[in-house]
Amino acid sequence: MSKDFQKLLGEDSRVLYFKKFYNEKQSGEIFQYLKNHIKWRSDKIKMFGRVHSLPRLQAWYAENKDLVYTYSRIELRPQIFTSELKQLVSDVENKTGHEYNSVLLNYYRGGDDYVSWHADDEAELGECPAIASLSFGGTRKFVLRSKADKNKKMDLMLEDGSLLLMDGETQHKWEHQLPRSKIFDQERINCTFRYCYPSSL
Repeated sequence: MSKDFQKLLGEDSRVLYFKKFYNEKQSGEIFQYLKNHIKWRSDKIKMFGRVHSLPRLQAWYAENKDLVYTYSRIELRPQIFTSELKQLVSDVENKTGHEYNSVLLNYYRGGDDYVSWHADDEAELGECPAIASLSFGGTRKFVLRSKADKNKKMDLMLEDGSLLLMDGETQHKWEHQLPRSKIFDQERINCTFRYCYPSSL
């Protein structure tokens, strides 16, 4: 990440990007595994009094059944980590130095699938969550925006096999989105690892 990028974020927020964390062969194999073996679900969300289908498929996996995750009134009860997901967790933990016990997976079927502005700051994730994001498949633009100044934005191109880490105060001071794209219209799977606390705590 460039010094100018980090300067814009501020000292208490950090975003790191690791290009080609997995090579092309590894990334292709992981993508096919995730596409064909993850238990994808199509959820609905209520906005402005109307119910809409989420513009992507998603899945929630964790190391135990107690790690229920809720956002935008969608309750996700976990599937248990497969051995393949455990390997991804281990790889990411070794690189980032953070511990992860859960992963939210998103399957973008094309350029019309997206995720709108949000921050991963739910109570289950603790005070300063570290979010590690793996990308497989087509490249997509990822945008960060300051919560204090909506005009302050930064773009990143998330490529196949890459790893993005957001930690420090990033989730409290910044929000992010993956906008629709007519240019980048390929399938993409994103795995966002986090440490989730039981919702009863």
